[in-house]
Amino acid sequence: MSDPQRSFAMCAVFGVSGLFCGAFVQHEVSLMHLFDAIKRDPYVYLHRHRFYSIFSTFSTDHEGRLWNRATGLKDKLCQELVPRLYNALLGKPLEVEENASSVANMLDLIKYGLPSAEGLLVHRHCIMSQSKEMSSAKWIIEHFRWTDRGEAEESGNGNGSDLQRYKDVFLLGNDDGSAAMGKVFKRRIWHELEQYVTAKTRECGSVYTYTGPIYMPMGDGQMWWLECKKLDTTARPIPTHYFKVLIMESQLSETETETETANRPTLEAYIIKNGGRGAGSFRNHRHRIEDIERYTGLSFSKDLQPAVLHDESNGTIHIDLSGINDVPS
Repeated sequence: MSDPQRSFAMCAVFGVSGLFCGAFVQHEVSLMHLFDAIKRDPYVYLHRHRFYSIFSTFSTDHEGRLWNRATGLKDKLCQELVPRLYNALLGKPLEVEENASSVANMLDLIKYGLPSAEGLLVHRHCIMSQSKEMSSAKWIIEHFRWTDRGEAEESGNGNGSDLQRYKDVFLLGNDDGSAAMGKVFKRRIWHELEQYVTAKTRECGSVYTYTGPIYMPMGDGQMWWLECKKLDTTARPIPTHYFKVLIMESQLSETETETETANRPTLEAYIIKNGGRGAGSFRNHRHRIEDIERYTGLSFSKDLQPAVLHDESNGTIHIDLSGINDVPS
């Protein structure tokens, strides 16, 4: 091969290689910005699989890289080397995750999915769904960890009192009408349920909770209605009950791997009446997750849900439907 032909061939090889490398780097940079958007915006998270196909030129383990569980050597190398290559070529770092604490909590809180996609609001320590019809939150996700200080700490924030934590979420102001929205938060039975969450956090090390209102209609067999209170200039329905769903994760021992304990998280669900002075333990108000879905219209992710924890005494779940009306079909 003559020198001109050799030079042309080398230029062609370098040109194709440069084009390939440029496309690959652009692919990786696009994915890193996409992952950053997924971690910050719950709506992007919900539709992330569509974005994967739009922003991907080369095959990759999107979910593994998003959750830092990539197993392939290529994906691991991309996560480590591409930001450095980008910095070396352009002389500036790849700017993502400006608020690291917010990013970490957002992705952590959606680990077990979102019950609904209406009015999603992301805070530093929780995610909630705001209902326009009810002028209140439909649900709130919180994550509690047991810290080295020997206390349950909310993801990104301190635990705080029961009433104060939910006041801005479920209550509307400080007048008598708004107080009716959350009578349950002042009841002993709810306080004991919160203490139980703390105890399970101490035992397991990590507990996710979903909390929200239930509006059960009252009726006489022919007509059905909701109790309302006039707040400001608007009549708003009062929750008849509040639910709490607990997802408890077991801590790994020194000899266990994450794969071995993948099915260890357990789920418990409770429905407590809003108001009243009824005695008894919160344990008597254990429900199936399907009951909460039926009463609220929410949908808890079945593919991410852990197994339900059964009563060890008889192998069944104790269900108490007292005080719960059946929703008319």
